[in-house]
Formats: sequence, structure tokens, C-alpha cells
Amino acid sequence: MPKHSVIWTNEAFDDLLLIEDFIGFNKAQKTIDKIIARVRQLEDFPLSGRIQPTQTKQEYRFLVEGNYKIIYSYRTGKVYINTIFDTRQDPDKLKV
Repeated sequence: MPKHSVIWTNEAFDDLLLIEDFIGFNKAQKTIDKIIARVRQLEDFPLSGRIQPTQTKQEYRFLVEGNYKIIYSYRTGKVYINTIFDTRQDPDKLKV
């Protein structure tokens, strides 16, 4: 079975940088490595995440790694990582 492409959006990359700013470089590296490892499962199982409720027609899904919710979409054989959300924040801040 071929692997699915995983594409990180600019917003998702920015979210990883914010994690580094918030918790410091050493701890962030471990956290980011775990997030990236979790995302790798989507190469084989792109629909393995639960559906993220939204007000849009586009279907979003999510995986959880530690305190972080990895929000992604799956279209035309590609997985798009849209945002990494710290679940300790106000859930109203999550914009998908």
C-alpha cells in the first residue's frame, strides 16, 4: 500500500515554533519529536483521527499527542496538517 503525502501548512509550522517559544528549546524538541512521530501514522492511516467538529463543509480530523491536538484534513490522497493546538488553552481560540 503506498504511503500518503503529509503536507504541513505554514500555520502548523508556526504552531511548532510557538511551542518552542512557550516551553523552551530542550523540552520543546522532545514534544515536537513526539508530535512528528504521531503525524507519521497518517502516512499509512490518513483517516485514523477522530472528526473535528467545525462550522465548515470541509471535514477536519484530529490526533492527540500529549497536550496537543493535531488538526488535519485529508483530500485527494494527501494529508494536510492545518494546526497544532495546545489543549490547555481556551477551546474558543481554536479556529479551523
